[in-house]
Parts: sequence; structure tokens; C-alpha cells
Amino acid sequence: MKKILTCIGLALMGGSLYAQGSPDYGNGLKINLNQQGDKFVRFILWDQFWLRNTQMNPGSMVGGEPTDNSWSLGNRRLRALAYAQISKRYMILAHFGINNQTFINGGGSGTSGTGGYGNGKKPQMFFHDAWNEYAVLLPGEAGKFSLSLGAGLHYYMGLSRMTMASTLNFLTVDSPIFTWPLIDNSDQFARQLGMFAKGKYGKLEYRFSLNKPFATDLVPTNVTDASKAVAVDNNGNPSFSKAGYVEYQFLDEESNTLPFKVGSYLGTKKSI
Repeated sequence: MKKILTCIGLALMGGSLYAQGSPDYGNGLKINLNQQGDKFVRFILWDQFWLRNTQMNPGSMVGGEPTDNSWSLGNRRLRALAYAQISKRYMILAHFGINNQTFINGGGSGTSGTGGYGNGKKPQMFFHDAWNEYAVLLPGEAGKFSLSLGAGLHYYMGLSRMTMASTLNFLTVDSPIFTWPLIDNSDQFARQLGMFAKGKYGKLEYRFSLNKPFATDLVPTNVTDASKAVAVDNNGNPSFSKAGYVEYQFLDEESNTLPFKVGSYLGTKKSI
């Protein structure tokens, strides 16, 4: 079986379309709330559209019909992100959208068959991120050290760079997904509700969080004796989960305004 995948991703961040990392990226689609420009609302909108052709094995059936190849297409990601810098210290962020809508699946709850609520139609939008953030120490106020505190549904989850990857600029066509080890089990699409601290000390960047995992009633399956399996049930009072990530940026420094880690800067930054 051979697959050919074309991924088309567009992000609206200004008057034109550019990939993140381009020297033309600029401040994006930004609405100033005062003359100084330090109070503003910024928008990022993106849609990744996939077109795929699969060369099928002999004898393959699609929809009950024999075929040697098939086509599929869909919105891999359709997102809208906005954050408002209410003051130089206080920011509010909201990020919502859908994933994986095709012509046969990915529709809203209860959709099936044909008609107004047929297969793949009217997908359910949900919030990926929604948090408040306060800058305790702005860059330059305390020498090399900066600190911001925040709370809400957030993406400062630690573990690895790919666990906080941006979906705008993967190094490959897409994420392998196992980079988010608990995806949609005790988190909401790699996010949890909690509190976080982030900042820098020179070229050292840090982020730590304390969160309440979403309720689960899972029973482990990777046990040799099923009679000894213990349900992972945290519906009553789940323990806090703790996450963190620290990195040293040897060459060019990255922005930490948002948690999303860039996959490729398209050669506009030097990093190791």
C-alpha cells in the first residue's frame, strides 16, 4: 500500500500569507488598543487541508466496491487563536477550533448517515487553550531574570519540545502523535487545567506547571494477570500532576510569549 499525501497549510497573520519564521512575519494581525501599541489584541488563524491518494493492495474494497486506489481529503486542523494584552503585565488568551474533519468522519456528536447531520458534518468546536497570565517580572526589570504566572487550560506541559509543538510549522508533514503520550486520556488534547510559571534567565528558558488531570476510569491493559488490574479512577479527587521543561538556547533566542515550540524557522534562526 502506497500513500501520497499533500498538506496545504495557510496561516493568516497579517495582510499576506507567510510561514512562521519568515522575515515578513512581523506582528501579524494586530489591533492596537492605545496609541503606544503596548495594549493590543492579536489574531492568528490557520487551516491545514490534506489531500491523500492511497494505492490499494489487490482485492481491496472501499465502500463495498473493489478498487485499486482511493482519494481522501479533509481539514486536518482549522483553528483560531487570539490573545489580548490588557496591560503591559496582564494577558488573556483563547484558542479554539476543530481537528480531522473529512467527507466521511469527524462530524459532531450524533452525526451519521446522510442529511443535515450526516457523516463528517458540523464538527464540534472546542477550546484548545484558555488562560490568564500576569508578568511578575518583565524582561529587563530584574536583570536577566523574567517571570510570568498564569492559570487556566494551558499547554505548558513539559516533557519534551515536541510535547508543546506548534501545529503551524512541523519539521515533517505532521506530528507522530506519540509525542503527546496521554493525548485525550487525562488531558484535553494535550492540555490540562492548572497553574504555570514561565520565564527566562539569560539564555536559559524555563516553564513549570501544577495541574489537575481530567477524570479517568481507565483499567490498565498491559498487565500479565488481568485479575490484578487496578482501575485508574481519579473521578473523586485526582492528584495534581507536575510538569516542567528547561532549555538553554546556545545561539538565537526564541520567544516565550506563547508556549508553542517551532519545528522549523525556515533558516531564519540559528539553533542547535
